[in-house]
Amino acid sequence: PQHVQPAIEKTLDELRLEYLDLYLIHWPLAFRPDVVYPESPSEVFSLAEIPLESTWQAVQKLQQRGLCRHVGVSNFSTKKLEQLRQVDGQTPEVNQVELHPYLQQPKMLEYCRREGIALTGYAPLGSANRPEHLRVADEPLLLQDETILRIAEEVSATPAQVILQWGIARGTAVIPKSVSPERLKENFEAIELSLSASSIESINQLNRQRRYFEGSFWNFPEAGYTKDNLWDGEST
Repeated sequence: PQHVQPAIEKTLDELRLEYLDLYLIHWPLAFRPDVVYPESPSEVFSLAEIPLESTWQAVQKLQQRGLCRHVGVSNFSTKKLEQLRQVDGQTPEVNQVELHPYLQQPKMLEYCRREGIALTGYAPLGSANRPEHLRVADEPLLLQDETILRIAEEVSATPAQVILQWGIARGTAVIPKSVSPERLKENFEAIELSLSASSIESINQLNRQRRYFEGSFWNFPEAGYTKDNLWDGEST
């Protein structure tokens, strides 16, 4: 917790800003402060040593001090969100999770709606360009799904626009990543697209509970971190 404020101050200094609009706890695990990307159990703290609640309390203080306007989390299960809701203060305003037609997480969506938590979907297009070491052989490619391609042809849009509009229609934020001006423009134009109820229902049927970022890179059982307890068994 004592490293939270110095971290945001460093970011603000580098960005030459006085505050951030939104600040998130990126993953529900604790790195040692001098580690950028932990590769062994010795480089992380267990949640018994550094509870999520104590980090969340430190993040809330940033908002109280005007260093950020909104605070939230990323990659938190509903169980872990409930843990934070029991802490004095406020419920996380945002949970940013992997969200796309192959991983629709309807229970998470309903929970966040009920508790007033904005849900943001990362990798909304299936993250086909992620690093090779995060891929597996013969993984399904969302942008090449036959249903998506059919709907895109019917509405004279790109497959990416169809997927993004599906996410928007669910009431979630979608954050596709691109450095191409043409693709950025295309992604923004998805806002204007309209999908029929039957098209949305067809996409709803594509759920495979398929995580492209399944979390095995945080598998440190000696420190209490496994792929299973990362998501607390929540695969839907």
